Amino acid sequence: FTLPPEEMAKWKETPQPNLTPEPKWTDRQKKDGLAVYTRPWAEPVWPDHFPRQHELDAPVHAFASPGEYEPLTFALYPLAAFSNVNIHVFGSLVCTTGVKRASINSANIDLRFVRYMNVRPNYSAFNTYYRAPDVLMPWQPQPLNKGENLRLWLTVHVGLGQPAGLYHGQVLVEADNVAVWVPLSLRVLPITLQKDQSLVFGQYYYTPLRHTDNAPDDFSRAWWQHKAEAEHADMREHGMNTVVLGLSGSWKESRWVYRFDRLQRDIDLTRSVGLDKPIVCSFPCESLYHKYMKAGMGSHLGQIKMPPEAFFEELTAMVRTIESEARRRQWPELLYYPVDEPSTSPDSVAFMTRVMAAIKHVPK
Repeated sequence: FTLPPEEMAKWKETPQPNLTPEPKWTDRQKKDGLAVYTRPWAEPVWPDHFPRQHELDAPVHAFASPGEYEPLTFALYPLAAFSNVNIHVFGSLVCTTGVKRASINSANIDLRFVRYMNVRPNYSAFNTYYRAPDVLMPWQPQPLNKGENLRLWLTVHVGLGQPAGLYHGQVLVEADNVAVWVPLSLRVLPITLQKDQSLVFGQYYYTPLRHTDNAPDDFSRAWWQHKAEAEHADMREHGMNTVVLGLSGSWKESRWVYRFDRLQRDIDLTRSVGLDKPIVCSFPCESLYHKYMKAGMGSHLGQIKMPPEAFFEELTAMVRTIESEARRRQWPELLYYPVDEPSTSPDSVAFMTRVMAAIKHVPK
């Protein structure tokens, strides 16, 4: 998706500075019009930046232990434009060392490319953007513009019980009439990593289940339910064991009314996929603040003012009520999340210190 042309005309592209000098191309690279290079997967490849000299034709290799997903990445820098580029994983990764004949089938290699997206420098900046490496998209043949990088990302799943050894394979790059073979190597280690089961690992998350309440028909409700189930399963597959949920509530007729049944539904889904650690849970702290101050807190507590003592007393009572209901429903432990990303300003720190103390007044 992009902005309409008349709106896009108001925005100016401000590319990331390219401080890398143009490398010395080999005769083969000049003839092919294409250079292959390797960079560690955690380092970005910007669309118009040159490869560094030492990265050209560098080996594409990695190591992993059984049970891991490990990326093998390389990039193409085109010295000429190509109308069609295609990538083929050529067969399996075959073990060339060790005492056992073994291979990693190409079905366990997920081939994607890094898609460049227009992004703002930050969420408060407007009318300026740059193109950034963003999402990993399933591979599809595509044209390649001169001077614009294309990064390929192969995620290898090393199955449990995979024999240790050094595995080799190849990727074929076809760019119009040019064919380039890219060798790959993956060392499977003779160890299995142990997971620290005491760690609580999750991510900030908006559950799609909240859309089912206002869905117009059965199909829509089923669609949102399936989306939520798929996302939860994906989080679990990526090693997470908890998720951020929220308890909504409102002040009605001189009392707080909470949507406990909605949170129950969300918790049931987390349990069904095996997310079994304490749940990070927001609750209506800001609504309570508005009740006393008749104003919002502002982004990152940018407009916060210290509320009266009664605010903190009622906050403690709010947490006590939630804890009582959590025990009645036999929920996992709730880790209370009162404010999103508070700043480090003195007023913010003073307020959050009081808020967290008010929460801790309720014994677990």
